[in-house]
Amino acid sequence: MPPKPAGKGKVEDTPPPPPQTGSGKFYFKNGATYEGEWMKVPSVKDEAAEVKPADAKAAAAAAASDQLDAVQMMRHGKGLYMDGKYKYSGEWNKDMMHGTGKFIYASGTTYDGQWDNNEYHGTGTFSWPDGRHYEVEGLWEHNRMHGQGVYTDAEGHQWSGQFFNGSGPGLTCLL
Repeated sequence: MPPKPAGKGKVEDTPPPPPQTGSGKFYFKNGATYEGEWMKVPSVKDEAAEVKPADAKAAAAAAASDQLDAVQMMRHGKGLYMDGKYKYSGEWNKDMMHGTGKFIYASGTTYDGQWDNNEYHGTGTFSWPDGRHYEVEGLWEHNRMHGQGVYTDAEGHQWSGQFFNGSGPGLTCLL
């Protein structure tokens, strides 16, 4: 915002107004819905550009690409997004999955854990419908298993060890 004259040669900056917040249910043109908290960021001009979500991975990108309106309305806080194929229930930060949440893919595969800017990041569990799952006792980094963890295969065998950038060299079978 441009500075306002304060009189007698002084210039005073006026802080922008705080964002508007609320909660409700929104319907998107593609049939998706979002029910939860939102934030509307004040725009400098009436014809402000659309809010563009940051790059997202795979199906998470589809969920993050819907926007509440063409001005600057964003999913922000806790909410539930569903589009017929994907479902995300959890925390949002400026239109991105961020915090704690559960994402369910069309295949029935789930990720339940921490998110950072639309990516699995932190502790979490990734599960497949056939019973396999990967539970991290350490970290996920940028959608990849990374850190100490346990992988359970479909037969119930557990493998423990250090995962690095999505792979598990040196895993040992616990059962």
